[in-house]
Amino acid sequence: MLILPSWCLFSLVSLRCQALPHFSNQSLKDDTATAAEQLREAESETKALRMMTQRMILTQEEMEEVVLKRCWLARYWGLAVQHGGGDPDRSKLARDLSDLTGEGNIESMLSVEMGLRELASLKLYLLWLNTDDQIWLDNPSQIQDHQAWLTYYWRRALAHGVEEDIAEDQLQFWISRSGQPPTSHDAVDASIEQQLWEASRREIDHSSLAPGANHKRTDSELSSHFSLSETMLSQTWKAMAMAALVVHLCIFMGVESSLPHPDKIARLPGQPHVGFQQFSGYVTVDGIKNRALFYYFVEAELDQASKPLVLWLNGGPGCSSLGVGAFSENGPFRPNGRVLIRNEHSWNREANMLYLETPVGVGFSYATDSSSYVAVDDEATARDNLVFLQGWFNKFPQYRNKDLFITGESYAGHYIPNLQSLWLKLTGRRSNPVLEFATDLNSRAEYFWSHGLISDSTYKMFTSACNYSRYVSEYYRDSVSSICSLVMKQVSTETSRFVDKYDVTLDVCISSVLSQSKVISPKQVSERIDVCIEDETVNYLNRKDVQKALHARLVGVRRWEVCSNILDYEVLNIEIPTINIVGSLINAGIPVLIYSGDQDSVIPLTGSRTLVHKLAKELGLNTTVPYRAWFAGKQVGGWTQVYGTILSFATIRGASHEAPFSQPERSLMLFKSFLQGKHLPEQ
Repeated sequence: MLILPSWCLFSLVSLRCQALPHFSNQSLKDDTATAAEQLREAESETKALRMMTQRMILTQEEMEEVVLKRCWLARYWGLAVQHGGGDPDRSKLARDLSDLTGEGNIESMLSVEMGLRELASLKLYLLWLNTDDQIWLDNPSQIQDHQAWLTYYWRRALAHGVEEDIAEDQLQFWISRSGQPPTSHDAVDASIEQQLWEASRREIDHSSLAPGANHKRTDSELSSHFSLSETMLSQTWKAMAMAALVVHLCIFMGVESSLPHPDKIARLPGQPHVGFQQFSGYVTVDGIKNRALFYYFVEAELDQASKPLVLWLNGGPGCSSLGVGAFSENGPFRPNGRVLIRNEHSWNREANMLYLETPVGVGFSYATDSSSYVAVDDEATARDNLVFLQGWFNKFPQYRNKDLFITGESYAGHYIPNLQSLWLKLTGRRSNPVLEFATDLNSRAEYFWSHGLISDSTYKMFTSACNYSRYVSEYYRDSVSSICSLVMKQVSTETSRFVDKYDVTLDVCISSVLSQSKVISPKQVSERIDVCIEDETVNYLNRKDVQKALHARLVGVRRWEVCSNILDYEVLNIEIPTINIVGSLINAGIPVLIYSGDQDSVIPLTGSRTLVHKLAKELGLNTTVPYRAWFAGKQVGGWTQVYGTILSFATIRGASHEAPFSQPERSLMLFKSFLQGKHLPEQ
């Protein structure tokens, strides 16, 4: 069915307001005739809705759309009849729609944003057309009140991120038209919103919809709340005001409303019973190119209102925070065949966890224009991530004032500092991050050698003839020299494809060992977990019932993948150091923790430790906690060193590149200590 976008609707309204003093009676009659035709179209749409349902061949998405539209149409026309006079056509339409909606009520299928969009798409301006011509022409103050209403509407839309591409321009236009920024009280007393809300939540009183019903008592009660003279309060104007107030109220009540959130997950397939809520869905970051990022959000297990908000980003670039972070590392569940099992060391024990699949082209995140997947870089990703956060807070405004920690691993060492530089008031932490190209990558040779993975002679070649940063740089430029090719062939032979480079102590999944053989390739300097767990995650997230529960969809791809096959990232961005950005964030007062799993050979702890020490020296930060062991339970959890009060380094003993996966208890202890601003336990 065709529904006008709200920008079309209010463009029509605004044009009418500007031209009203010059309208002729003939023009108004023509408009009235047009309105009558559109009313007949609405009735035709009602019949079509009934027929579509009777066919019972709708998809789930179509059915949800039909139910929502019916609900809105019934409430809209019901209020129009109840408060706007006894027009028989409207009464019939309201009864028809009420019959269709049955027991459905607005709070079971409505969100603030969706509600605004749906109601805005209805033809509100039709209710203006029966107003007495002379009132419009003789009372310019009424035009001012309409301008105040539109200013108020767009102010609310802008505040809640609805129609963002036009809301600000519309708001400024109506402010300039009215001479000063009006508030809600310029057009209507705010207390009327609560009355309307309560009225909209009750089932439509069929007796009040009958033609000729007496509305004097309701009109009298409502008119006392308007700052308009009684002569201006035509029945139609009141009906328009009442219908419009449903929109404003939905926005106004958004934070405290008990309405079900449209992104709420009822239950994931195979999930055990839990006491916390889960949400997932999309935030549009570019309406023109239709680019949207997918998120998965789990509230804290206990006392979520007092717990901080944590954003988790996996790296790659191009790998999924949903599949790796949430379902393999620190989320509440891990796939096991057809079911999910609880992760007893989930990070949502200590925080509200938000997992973001970024950039577009990763996981369920998408763009309808495939050019959005080409030449993606750190700067563009940071902008999208910032827009995502702003849009996400519009969905969940109750989290705006919480402490926000940005976390992640590997190439997130690029994502996080760049995002933080755009949003300086945030707190950050990173694990095994790529902070400085040469130092991080060249530490691999020492790690391989010290752990017995390569011989003395190969170590010498790997540090003098061709180090790893040189090889990666040549590889990305399609100009690998013969000496580097020779060195890397020898390194690959000695380290063996049967050793997981992300955890040199971890046995590989033999059935997928060929996948492991790709790890040494620079294109695989990305998030990769134990392949057996990866297989479980891939199978689970490609189930149709799981995607439906997650409100996810595949756009332009046939399968969900751990790491994107369609994203063309500017790989040379890996050579851009982010350690300097980290330094500027520390200077701005943002605490930073950098930690490493000591079994990771891809981004070894020696490189990260060297960079942190160098950064502390450059910033003039003295050691406040000397290098020492820390404990989780009765066992050594790793080692740590703190500089000043704001920069910390830690290792996690026995942990891989994906530390929360391989050492969940120790990772949780480190996470909890940092959130609470405490040093890691000494015993």
